Amino acid sequence: MEILVYQCAREEEDEMKYWACTLNEDNWLIVQEKLVLGVPSITGDRMMKVMPNDLLVLSVNKSKKPSQAKVEDIVFTGIFRAVSKPYQNRENIGFKPYSFDWAMSGVSAYLFYRVKIEPYRLGRLTLLQVSKKWKWPENRLIESWSVKSPKIFAMPGSMEELPEEFFQSIMNQFSPLDSKKPSPTEGETCPSCGEALPRGAIFCPSCGKRLA
Repeated sequence: MEILVYQCAREEEDEMKYWACTLNEDNWLIVQEKLVLGVPSITGDRMMKVMPNDLLVLSVNKSKKPSQAKVEDIVFTGIFRAVSKPYQNRENIGFKPYSFDWAMSGVSAYLFYRVKIEPYRLGRLTLLQVSKKWKWPENRLIESWSVKSPKIFAMPGSMEELPEEFFQSIMNQFSPLDSKKPSPTEGETCPSCGEALPRGAIFCPSCGKRLA
């Protein structure tokens, strides 16, 4: 399988960057199992700027109609660290394509733009918990920040760079990881909530608990 590793648009010595990435529930399961984050080509230019050690906050839109998602449909699942440079790989590892009603004709919605990641801080936060410090969309955290509202966390397939102060306010609400523990095999269930676990999961996608 041909893999194209990108020449990153940043230098190795650049400062750490912070990113927000949104998934649907199907692709969130794949991310947990494979520890690979994929984005469609429409946001591939941002993926190309990711460097190892950058931190990414992942949110999941649980709505079947993402464009009509309500506040309670958005769940933050943790902070992850990039452990590779971005690359393009068309191998089918289970990612489902995203649909963009507003996208130009011919734009690929498949998640071929990828980066390997590892858990950094895990948990389960609602959009209200994350945003309670900031009064969206009336107030803007940083004047130069072009993103004005929490909608950046709502559309599956989106990827945006975040200001450090804002990212830290999210990360501080997650607990640091404890020591590494064995990942489950197929068919196991979460001891906390009883939900089925994807193969290789490090934490439960339903309740957010670290697996024992």
